[in-house]
Amino acid sequence: MYKLNLVFLLIAGLLFGCSENVSQQTQSDNKILTKAEIHEIGVKHNEALAQVFVGFQEHKDHLKDRSKVKYVVSSELSSFFRENFNSINYKSASEYSSKETSKYFNKSEKFTISSDKNITPIEVTIRDNKEHLSETQISLLKEINNVLKMAASDLETILEELDAIEEKTEELSPEDAQVILVGIEVGKASVKYWNENFDDWQKALANSQTKEQTKAISWFSLTEVTGADVGGAVGGAVGAAVVNAIPGAGQIGYAGAIAGGAAAGSAASAVEQVWNHVF
Repeated sequence: MYKLNLVFLLIAGLLFGCSENVSQQTQSDNKILTKAEIHEIGVKHNEALAQVFVGFQEHKDHLKDRSKVKYVVSSELSSFFRENFNSINYKSASEYSSKETSKYFNKSEKFTISSDKNITPIEVTIRDNKEHLSETQISLLKEINNVLKMAASDLETILEELDAIEEKTEELSPEDAQVILVGIEVGKASVKYWNENFDDWQKALANSQTKEQTKAISWFSLTEVTGADVGGAVGGAVGAAVVNAIPGAGQIGYAGAIAGGAAAGSAASAVEQVWNHVF
């Protein structure tokens, strides 16, 4: 009897251990990013854009060729993701990066994301992911969209408004809050980056140093480019969550999907605006 009891305990231990491993795997597959990880996505987003800009400088004599511009954006982002993410997140970053750039780089004479220019990139993201977003998430994304329309406001005011929206996510579940938090973090990083770097991007893409062309503020839409960032990030977060919730569907790296969608959307939006204004 003693031996039978011992065998039973061993089997029970093995089953419990397997169950615990499955539970840990499930937690890993449905990961909630930490504050530090979300912040790092914003940092990586800006670093990715910086690498794309270096690519523009290196190919500055060929940037009137539409296919060359697309190649530079895609190849520089791919290189950055490969160097900075593990294999799962690299694959996800590449996939969502490609989705975002395809919205802008097409066969028409000009880059375009939508035939309706009254709709912002964040509104496009809400429309395309509406079935996967709660009413509260949609409401907060609309608030982010309104803040990013404050192009005439100073940087600190925009950041303070985004901080105020971030506080409202405390009422959401961790899963729902994550979608909004990555949008806010990427939005903050984007506003800072483009305030400091757009003139340089315009000069590189226009291949000109003329005073007239570098006065970007009169026609460059901060709402569009930062909105493309946030829209790409939120689209990546929602897409990863949906796929990861389906058993057997394969796994999407959250960080990669978010960073890939954000950086590609931002870079492509900036290119669109410069090309449609200068050429």
